[in-house]
Amino acid sequence: MEKGYSHLARPADLGHVDILSATTSQDECAALLVRLAAITTPGTGAGVVLALFDQLAIAGVSGWLDGDLAVELFEVDGGTRVRVMSELGGGLREQVLPTVILQASVDEITSGFEPVALRLERVSSRCAMLLATEPVPTSTSFEISQTCLALVVPHHEDVDAGWDA
Repeated sequence: MEKGYSHLARPADLGHVDILSATTSQDECAALLVRLAAITTPGTGAGVVLALFDQLAIAGVSGWLDGDLAVELFEVDGGTRVRVMSELGGGLREQVLPTVILQASVDEITSGFEPVALRLERVSSRCAMLLATEPVPTSTSFEISQTCLALVVPHHEDVDAGWDA
């Protein structure tokens, strides 16, 4: 395998070995993502990039990624902008890979996607998100027992009185 993934002439050339190699470090992953952006044109199988993201999201695969993976796919003129981020909690995200433009539509990239560790959420007609499969709770409400709201008045009677009688 050549360094920098220059052996890839089209997205369909991407193999499982390349994906596993890319997940070993942030630099390797960035190099593969940049290479895929350079060789992707409409109708060439741009959706294969989602296999890379799915592999990154699998627990324990990438020690360099803190938190859950979040990928934004946003359709712009001439392609789809891809931003790869890490969910830090509390609604905060940190970009972990360079932003690239894939020369394909969001629909082309996401069609046929069979996730293992990610779920696809359509945000709008131009935007989709790939997020961890376990959805983060959106509500902080919870049931409260009626008895926990009762006022407890201390009882001043000696509870030990008469035990030895």
